[in-house]
Amino acid sequence: MAVRGCSLLLVLEIATLYSLIQIYVWHWQFTAPWFAWPIFMLLLATHVWRRDTLWSVGLEFHHFLPVLKQGALAAIPFILALILIGTLTGQIGLIPLKARSFTPSLRYILWATFQQYGLQGYFHSRLMQVLSKPFWSSSVNALIFMSFHFPNPILMIFTLLGGFVFSLIYAKNRNGHRSRFDGTVTL
Repeated sequence: MAVRGCSLLLVLEIATLYSLIQIYVWHWQFTAPWFAWPIFMLLLATHVWRRDTLWSVGLEFHHFLPVLKQGALAAIPFILALILIGTLTGQIGLIPLKARSFTPSLRYILWATFQQYGLQGYFHSRLMQVLSKPFWSSSVNALIFMSFHFPNPILMIFTLLGGFVFSLIYAKNRNGHRSRFDGTVTL
């Protein structure tokens, strides 16, 4: 594994934010749900502190259509696997579309998009400063994503595999919009 000459401060930053998010997921969301805001503000402050640009966190539309095509092709096996699992377990059926189902769906899409921003735009962009090979930064990023979905074994498998594939695409293209779109749709 090729590790770049990085500062201990960067590794501590990544570990601190990861730990705060895990503590929030397992404890503070029940006892202090408002604590999500200071964590989010800390995450944003790191972007300012490190002078990140929109490009460096993948928030621009450079190569959007070719990258969207890559991501859509990569998403096909995940979507087919989900359809197969749903069919075999009898969980797929006709879902009646109702006006009241729009709000939870929108909330889910916004939450999943935010997760992908955090995963790719924060964690992966920082990991790429520490690990010089896209394979390794994408592997660690996928493990981080999987760990946030513990103890659900199905989600852990999908987030590990999907997190790895979409992290590789992000590392190659630095286009978080597409990566977030596909991660939102499949994961």
